[in-house]
Amino acid sequence: MKRALKITAITLSSIIAVLAIAIIIICNIVFSPKTLTPIVRNNVGRFITCQADLDTAELTFFSTFPNFAINLSNMRVINPMAEAQSDTLAHVGRLAASINVGQFLFKGNLVINQVHLNNTTANIFCDTLGNANYNIVALSSNEEEEDTTSTSLFDLLQVNDVVISNLSASYIDQKSGIDARINNLSANIDAQLQGANGNINAQCTMHNAQCIIDNAQCTINNAQLTTSGELIDNHFDGKIALDLPSTTFDLNSDRLLDSVALHANVPAEVNLDIMHINLKDALLAVNSHEINLNGVAQLDNDDINLDMQFATNQWNLTEVIALIPEAYADMLEGIDVSGIASLSGSARGTYNDSIMPLIAANLDYTDGRVEYSALPLPVDNINLSLSANADLNTNGNIQCTMHNAQCTMKTSHITINNSSLLIPNSSFTKALCDINIKGDLNLPELRSFLPDDMKIDMSGRANADISAHFNLDDATNLRLDKIIADGTIQYTNLDVLYNDSISITDTKGTLTVKLPSSHTNKHFKELAQASLIGTDLDINMVGTMQANAKIPSLTIGIGDILDTTQFYTAVCQFDFDHLQGSMDTINFDITQPEGTVEVYPMRSNKKNPTFTIAYANQAIKANMGSFLDINTKNLKIEAFTSYDKGKENLLDQLNPTINFDFNNGLVNIDGFDADINIPAIKFQFRPNNFDIEQSRIIIDDSDFALSGNITNLKNFSKKRGLLRGNLKFESQQTNIDQLMNLVNGLGTTDNTTDEIIITDDNTDFALADNQQIAVNEDQTTEKEINPFIVPKRVNLTLDTHIKKAIFGETDIENLGGKLTIKDGEAILEQMGFTTDAAEMQLTGVYRSERRNHLFAGLDFHLLNIDIAKLIDLVPAVDTIVPMLKSFAGRAEFHIAAETYLRADYSPKISTLRAAAALEGKDLVLLDSETFSTIAKYMMFNKKTENIVDSISVEMTVFRNEVDLYPFLVSMDKWQAVLSGRHNLDNSFNYHISLTDCPLPVRLGLDVKGTFDDLKFDLVPCKYKALYKPEKQGAVEKQTLALKKIISDSLKDNVK
Repeated sequence: MKRALKITAITLSSIIAVLAIAIIIICNIVFSPKTLTPIVRNNVGRFITCQADLDTAELTFFSTFPNFAINLSNMRVINPMAEAQSDTLAHVGRLAASINVGQFLFKGNLVINQVHLNNTTANIFCDTLGNANYNIVALSSNEEEEDTTSTSLFDLLQVNDVVISNLSASYIDQKSGIDARINNLSANIDAQLQGANGNINAQCTMHNAQCIIDNAQCTINNAQLTTSGELIDNHFDGKIALDLPSTTFDLNSDRLLDSVALHANVPAEVNLDIMHINLKDALLAVNSHEINLNGVAQLDNDDINLDMQFATNQWNLTEVIALIPEAYADMLEGIDVSGIASLSGSARGTYNDSIMPLIAANLDYTDGRVEYSALPLPVDNINLSLSANADLNTNGNIQCTMHNAQCTMKTSHITINNSSLLIPNSSFTKALCDINIKGDLNLPELRSFLPDDMKIDMSGRANADISAHFNLDDATNLRLDKIIADGTIQYTNLDVLYNDSISITDTKGTLTVKLPSSHTNKHFKELAQASLIGTDLDINMVGTMQANAKIPSLTIGIGDILDTTQFYTAVCQFDFDHLQGSMDTINFDITQPEGTVEVYPMRSNKKNPTFTIAYANQAIKANMGSFLDINTKNLKIEAFTSYDKGKENLLDQLNPTINFDFNNGLVNIDGFDADINIPAIKFQFRPNNFDIEQSRIIIDDSDFALSGNITNLKNFSKKRGLLRGNLKFESQQTNIDQLMNLVNGLGTTDNTTDEIIITDDNTDFALADNQQIAVNEDQTTEKEINPFIVPKRVNLTLDTHIKKAIFGETDIENLGGKLTIKDGEAILEQMGFTTDAAEMQLTGVYRSERRNHLFAGLDFHLLNIDIAKLIDLVPAVDTIVPMLKSFAGRAEFHIAAETYLRADYSPKISTLRAAAALEGKDLVLLDSETFSTIAKYMMFNKKTENIVDSISVEMTVFRNEVDLYPFLVSMDKWQAVLSGRHNLDNSFNYHISLTDCPLPVRLGLDVKGTFDDLKFDLVPCKYKALYKPEKQGAVEKQTLALKKIISDSLKDNVK
């Protein structure tokens, strides 16, 4: 620009100098062209160093008075230079000017009223060394020195009217790489300038211009320029209008502008002293896209101070995008944008190499559409209003506010209101976001936004209302404690299928998310909360689980998920009106389940979790195929556990606390004939204690109530001590047979699965699983018999009170006593009960070392028992005392025994030890073939009813042998002493001696053989007359031995 001004100034100076010389010559010599032309030619050389010539010079005065007028024709300036586009520097077809003589003579002002320049051609050239063909003005040595005191030419010169017609010029600067050309330029300039004052009114048209600078080329056709204004005291007030209807610009062979219309209309006030400009509704336009500028700018050394406002008209974005050069079209590949946009704003502040002004902008976009290949759906009906404030300086802030925005994607609608983005310190990662968004979404349309490898299908609609305030860096790194958000999604007719295996459906529901959580948690700080309230929620996991929830309500709260110094924290609260479903073979139907599940760090070790559970429901119906069916009313569970995997056993690892309250339950077990009715179960489980507050079970015609506590759980779990407990068992009625069926196999383990071989000769032995022997055909093998195995390392006491018990055909009343489970042994102490047959008391011990190696010891005392019912109650008595079935009446029976048992509880006879005593009075000796034979030999008087006055029998059992100690039988006037031995195979060897009878002779009788083949032999009496057998006390001895076993069991292995 400076070079162009310099060229212009030099050219005008040269022309004016020539005019002045011509006028002076004309005024002082002659006025005819013939005379004037040679004079002008000769004097031009004084000022121009190159060849110059003209055809004619003509001067007029009287016809233009008071102005002198001069006309020069075909004036040529020739200055050849190597590589220049032409030897001719300039050619002027006609140059005409008029000078006001009065102003020059009387005021010293050179006033040129008119200058006409016609058919002018200029060829300006600079070579690579900076040499220019326009350096043609000859200066004297004095003129070459700068004279700062001299008066400027423009201070003396005033040009009122300049008319240029058909000017063409070219400018080549090899050093700068510039090649510029203009064709057919015409101008009309009316200007006056005197010092700091003046005015101008100019119009200019140009047919064509072309400029090439290095790899850039610009072509302008049919340009128009108009300007007008007034200069007062170096203050210019005017306007400039530029119209470029066809502009083409190429860069690096890429066309950036193609026949684009450019327009500028710039009214302005300019203070030249301080370089201050004030634009007043200035207009810049590209085609029909306009920008209005209003404001001020001031140049202060290297700074530009701005206070400028701008505004566009409504831009059609389709037309704007069409202006983008083809070279950059790939940047918009796959993008289709349309709509109407308008922009307004301001720039305030200082601009230089290091400082940027503050920018404010407002964008309105209507009827928009965006289609982008990366977006699966086009965005239509876009209407938005956006404002932005940008401080682009270091540590400056950028803020963008979305006042309102709406758009649609197919049938989904999205609205954004009063949302903003603040970028502090020009750091996008720390951007502060305020979002308020609403949407009416058609869920199938969202499927296309999900990754292709996510196999999910959706249907239904959702209305979303989400507001959030967060730092972008906090959101990216999930710092939930620094995020504020509140969102609600209401869905209808939801149907989601994931991976063809998980299906979720619901007719209507509401999902809410809140950060921070509105819930106060005493265990941890809840940072986020999500809630779901549904209507008819179905969840189906193909082949695994199916569930339906009526009016489900779920609330989930989470803590700081990024805190790696502790276990994560979460809470889930649920409340369903109804829940039903299935899982494998399990089916369930639950009425009003509700509860809370919580996890948070352990106090003593933050890396370990603590779990709390609270659950309740009004009713449960559940089954496990046909095996188990459960129907209950109320159930409540409260549980607490802190998990520490560093502990040595599961109980210490979990350290659980459980409160369990269950009532009105009904259980049916496949293979169990009766339903199990559970009126109530209530217990508390602590890490070292198990307190049963209440438990009541009814099975058919039996009911059981259990209460008490079990302690020392921790030492038991560590194998450092016994499990201890005191329990109370109560029942109004108990069917013992049913109870035995329940406990059969309880406690069986793999190391107790021996197999028992029973032979017909009563040989007893056991085999381990890995042994084999030959089994005779008369042997039977018992398998899969699971007796009750008494637990090891357990010390439990059970106080029992059963009002009525049923055992076989016998009713037992007021059954009470103490049962102790002690380290593998079950001890029954003085269990008393009453039946219609007798009053009874039982003490016993039971051990289960192996499944097929059981031990039982008992002390059984029956008072006033009917002998027939005794045999029914204890069938083994008939085997031990076969003569009992020959008596009728009531007696007292006492037996103490010990033996090992098989898995089916049958005794191993080879281990049997027992002692029994029977005492009775007024018994009836039943008539039988055996008694008739004995009476015949002993010469008894048989009566209709043979009354035995008294009988007292003591006997011992060892293996299969039963020894009867001598005992006295009194019947009327007859007394006899009996003794002997029989085997359990019912072979006998008895002796009977009459010790008192009405006969003159006493007889003795040996009875031998079996019931089917008895042999009777009269022999001498073994016992003397009136012999009174002494009590042997065998039962007492066996009882003492049993009591010692029990005592030793209670004392041994105390842990």
